[in-house]
Amino acid sequence: MIVFPGPAGSHNVFHNRRRYHWRRPCRPGNGIGFECSFNPMQNLRGFNFDLVAIKDQQGTATAGFFLGSRQTFGYDALRIYRNALLEELQTACKDRGIEILYNEKFSVIFAENEHGVQFGFKDGTKTHASLVIVADGIYSKIRQSLFPLVEPQYNGILVVAGAVKESSLAVSSDEDKISTPTMFAGKNGAFILGPQIPDGSELLAATQHAYPPHNCDEWGRLSQDRAFHVSFLREGYDDRQPVVQQAVDHIIDERALTFAHCIRYRLSQAGPPIPDVWC
Repeated sequence: MIVFPGPAGSHNVFHNRRRYHWRRPCRPGNGIGFECSFNPMQNLRGFNFDLVAIKDQQGTATAGFFLGSRQTFGYDALRIYRNALLEELQTACKDRGIEILYNEKFSVIFAENEHGVQFGFKDGTKTHASLVIVADGIYSKIRQSLFPLVEPQYNGILVVAGAVKESSLAVSSDEDKISTPTMFAGKNGAFILGPQIPDGSELLAATQHAYPPHNCDEWGRLSQDRAFHVSFLREGYDDRQPVVQQAVDHIIDERALTFAHCIRYRLSQAGPPIPDVWC
C-alpha cells in the first residue's frame, strides 16, 4: 500500500499504510494551525478550548459559538499547529515500521487492474502497489490523472494567517485578554485572534476577504510573498480594534501563510457515472 499525502491529509488512514510518499520534508516552524472538533486527539500538544467568542468594533463580546465543551459534550475543541500533528504521525509511522520517502512527486498512472496499480514518479521511476491512497491536496496530481475534467473551484475568498506573541499585546484587563479564539468585527471583515499552543503564549492572527482567482503556481508565489501577507493583514487597519492593530504590528517574521478557499465538488460530475461521493 502507498499513500500520497498532503502532509496532514492522510492522518485518518496512517494506521494501515506500509509506505508513505511525502513530496517534501517539513519546513522549519510550526506551519499553519487548525481546529479539531469532535476532538479525538486529546493527547496532542495544542490549545484546548470550548467557545469561539465574537466581539464588535468596540471590543465588546456580543455572541459566541461552541466548538467543544468538556462539560456539555465530553470533549474540548483543539487548536493545534500542523507540524505538531505531523511529528506525532511520523513517530507513529516509525513505531509501526512504516517507511516515509521524501521529495517524491507523482507523475502518471500507467495501468490499474485487480492486481494493483502501476505508476511513475517525476524522476522517471516506475513502481507498483496493490493499493494507492491519495490525499495530496486540492491540486492533487493523482485526482487530475483519474478525473482530468475536474478542476478545483476557487470560491473567491483568500485567508492570510500569521502568528503573534501574546506578550506583544498590551491588554488592560483580564476581560480583554485573548483566552479563547475570538472574532473581531470590522469594516473589512472579521479578524481572528486565538491561542494555538498549550500555554497560550502565541496567537493566531488571521483575516479573509474577496481576492481574484489565481492558478496553482501563482498561489505558490503569493504564499512566499511576506510583503503581501503583511499588506493583506493591515487592510482596514485604522478601523480595527487596538488589540488587532497591535497584533498586526507584531506579526512574527516568516510565519504568515495563505489559504485560498476552494469548493468541494462531486466526483459524479467528473465524467462517467460513479458513486455519489465528494472529492
